[in-house]
Amino acid sequence: MKASLHRAHRLFKDNLPSYSASVEEVRKHIEAMFALLPVASDLITEEVDINGMKGEWQIVPESRENRVLLYLHGGGFMYGSIATHRGESSELGRAAKARTLSINYRLAPEHPFPAPIEDAMKAYDWLLDQGYSPKNIIIAGDSAGGNLTAALLMSIRDTKTPLPAGRPLKNIAFLRAKREFIKKTTFHSEIRE
Repeated sequence: MKASLHRAHRLFKDNLPSYSASVEEVRKHIEAMFALLPVASDLITEEVDINGMKGEWQIVPESRENRVLLYLHGGGFMYGSIATHRGESSELGRAAKARTLSINYRLAPEHPFPAPIEDAMKAYDWLLDQGYSPKNIIIAGDSAGGNLTAALLMSIRDTKTPLPAGRPLKNIAFLRAKREFIKKTTFHSEIRE
């Protein structure tokens, strides 16, 4: 097995909780594990309150002020956060030359469906209220966040809210950027110790 795969295997093996762990224990372990992954040194973050929901602007030198990537993290709708996905979300924003807005949507089992969709819609509406043009907004996510992206797009359509410009479900450039991010950080660079 390649050394990079050994490092990735070790990261998961050493940091995942047992099967008997509570949801809170799993969340703590996931947060600690993802905290070991590197984040670009030129990233600037700004916490923002989105009508009672925590959000974070992620800005890199390539970010254009009027372009936004709304990023919805993965984690099976049970764990994950702005912090766990900061490296990935900020690098996707870099690839899009956009400011990234990442949110902490409500998680199950405490907040079952449709809470995550409501929170994602709240973030999108907030962006529009801040004056961002839909033609300059891209929505993306990974895993459960990808599912949430599709659900959000349907909610936007169904409420007749103006659709965003970018729909990475059809955009191969985002898949390539994600692949490059994974190669560069998770498996092909040293994990912070």
